[in-house]
Amino acid sequence: MRTLFAIIFTALISFGGYCQDTTSINERKIQFNAKIGITYEGVVGNRYIKRSKDSPEKDQYDGFTKKSTLGFQAGIVADFKIHKKLHISAGLIFAQRKSIYEGDRDSVLRYGTPTSIHKIVKYEYLYNNIELPILFSFKFKKINLHTGINLILVSFYEANYSYIPSPFNVNDKTKKTIKSTELSNRIYPTFQISYNLKVKKVVLNPFLGIDIGKNRSLYFQSGINIPLEHN
Repeated sequence: MRTLFAIIFTALISFGGYCQDTTSINERKIQFNAKIGITYEGVVGNRYIKRSKDSPEKDQYDGFTKKSTLGFQAGIVADFKIHKKLHISAGLIFAQRKSIYEGDRDSVLRYGTPTSIHKIVKYEYLYNNIELPILFSFKFKKINLHTGINLILVSFYEANYSYIPSPFNVNDKTKKTIKSTELSNRIYPTFQISYNLKVKKVVLNPFLGIDIGKNRSLYFQSGINIPLEHN
């Protein structure tokens, strides 16, 4: 992990020095952008996670359905020009991601759940992440293609469990919340496409993209990059 940060830091310092050394050229070598957008979490294949009767290892979400969720992202990204059509960008993004798994009440009562937590019928996870996007961009006249990774640096994590109360305890609560903060090295491969939209003297970059997460999760993105300075 330290080696990865050292490589990233060295690369950014090198590109920054390159940009400063070429200030005699009129075309800007570095551009800072504000990035804002929304994310939609989908899933590859069937949303229903089938109960596995043959496998001795049971997943805690067996018999549950993975729900679609919405999140958002906002932050600052620096775009470095390497070549006429090749750029690299990196920045800091605050991204909120969610995951929800919901079971059928009757099914849970009948079959139980493969967890130690009593009769959970719904899992809700909220991740408030500080993320480092690193993208290689191929720039064309109107369309730009981007590929790279989103590296999660810190995750402020909240888990909410909804479960069926015990009929023998009238004071039994139906929800439980766990919160934690953790350093993370989770990586989401990402692919994006953006469009150069000129509004007066400012070139905006609306974009569409996709992050590939774990457990067959896909995060579809839509938003806009807004230059913080322009000619």
